[in-house]
Amino acid sequence: MRLLPAALLLGALLLPSAQARDLTPAERRTVASQVLTWPASAALPELPHLARAELGQHDVWLAALRPLPSQARRDAVMLSMPALARQGAVDVARRALALVDSPDRVRVWAVSGLPFLQARGSGAAVQVLGTLGTPVERVQALAILTQVAMTSPAKEGEVRAVADATWAAYERLTAAERARVVQLVLPTVAATGDLSRASQLIPALADPQTQRAWLAVAEGFHQAGFPQVARQALAQLPLDRAEDIVRIRSALLLVKLGDGTRAYQVATRAPLPWTMREHLARELTTAGYAPEAARLARTLPVSLRVQSLAHIGGILAGQGRLDVARRLVDEARGLLEASDSPANTGAVVRALASLGDAATADTLIRSWTGRDPEGLDRLRGALVQGLAERGDVGEAIRRAQAWPSLPTVYALVNGAEPRAKKGRTEQASLLLMAALELSAKVPDEARTVVLATLARVSPATLDTLATHTPLPDDAGLAVVEIRARRGNVAGARQALSRLTAGKQPLGAFSLARGLVEGGHADRSLPLLQDPALRAAVARVLLGEEVPPR
Repeated sequence: MRLLPAALLLGALLLPSAQARDLTPAERRTVASQVLTWPASAALPELPHLARAELGQHDVWLAALRPLPSQARRDAVMLSMPALARQGAVDVARRALALVDSPDRVRVWAVSGLPFLQARGSGAAVQVLGTLGTPVERVQALAILTQVAMTSPAKEGEVRAVADATWAAYERLTAAERARVVQLVLPTVAATGDLSRASQLIPALADPQTQRAWLAVAEGFHQAGFPQVARQALAQLPLDRAEDIVRIRSALLLVKLGDGTRAYQVATRAPLPWTMREHLARELTTAGYAPEAARLARTLPVSLRVQSLAHIGGILAGQGRLDVARRLVDEARGLLEASDSPANTGAVVRALASLGDAATADTLIRSWTGRDPEGLDRLRGALVQGLAERGDVGEAIRRAQAWPSLPTVYALVNGAEPRAKKGRTEQASLLLMAALELSAKVPDEARTVVLATLARVSPATLDTLATHTPLPDDAGLAVVEIRARRGNVAGARQALSRLTAGKQPLGAFSLARGLVEGGHADRSLPLLQDPALRAAVARVLLGEEVPPR
């Protein structure tokens, strides 16, 4: 089994590295030398190629690439790029990339430029791509590299330089060639903050397609740190005549740009669909535009108005604006006579719990006794979640234990997330451990969800749990990596030994990755002596991404 299937190799290189420490050049060369003494690995056939690239055996490396099948050659070339980037071997990289003939070769070229961008700067990255393929393919590769770099740790100035190189190459194309790449080049304009370039690519906003593309540019300007340019771009959109999706995205962008009043106007001048208005009302509340949010909620039909007002009240309660929150929740409660579905009543119950008014919430729950049993469970889950979100952890757990059901288990999980985001990791752990205990009493895959959340919000708790509780493989893999990130090699190997045979190769990869990304790369070197681990460890060590300069 391949540790990184070919389909995932590209995605692995697109992800920003979390490594805390790189190997020394001498350590990396030692690893590469050892790899060349091992028998070929059926799981990782690219390893010898990575080793030769790392050792600077460029001619031998290139010669060995040529007879490989197309997909294997692609994988070996792409995975060797960080080594070549560290060496500054631009010409060798170009020669290797010219051998890639897979259908996705242009994307492979582009992503292969990223290690050079991070290790050697924009000039080297552009040189790597500068002579590959046709002029159109080079523009495509530069545009993809720019978009990848925009979400990487690369410096803004370097990303801007690649975007400028993309534009220069685009301008050298014929009119017919430009038409083929406009949509790919357009997102790169955001990295430059140059609205005039966007106007050249989209000279008119006469139809839904061009309006959607223009809005994407405006969103890109905001994400790239050009809020004023984003406002200017947004001002050119004819929002009164635009599609609903364009108007809701524009309204959400206006909220991010600090113009909640105009966002409200966009949503109501030509009314958006109900669900879009409800979503926007929540975003307005979170951003501090409670009056606009409440007015927008009141434009909804009563069946949705109850939930919207209750949700707004719950958000405001979390912000400490209790008086305003109480008025809105009371308004929502008064509408229940006209629409008291479990969803509506549950929204009010949760909001009341957020306000600390569990007694009134209990009254609403009791009114459902003898009615729909599933609805009653949902209301109890809403109360548990509201209590947990408020920080009344003990009461939330007590209620959940008294009412074991799938809704109350998930309520504890959902309540743990916001506590963790607020830095209350201990409270989140208590909620999740209670959910784990209750998950044994309910059907469904609740236990899997609880363990996955525990790994994300409280790794230490999952680590402790693993010492005395058998865990499924997915959770076991998380424990391997958690322990490795802490430098606990013995503990990680123990967790690895508990995995089923089919998960052992992936566990070895998790062990090596955890050590490297946790800043303990040196502790992974002795693992090269273990035949069961050495291939995965070497693959991680030789395939490390290049940290930005």
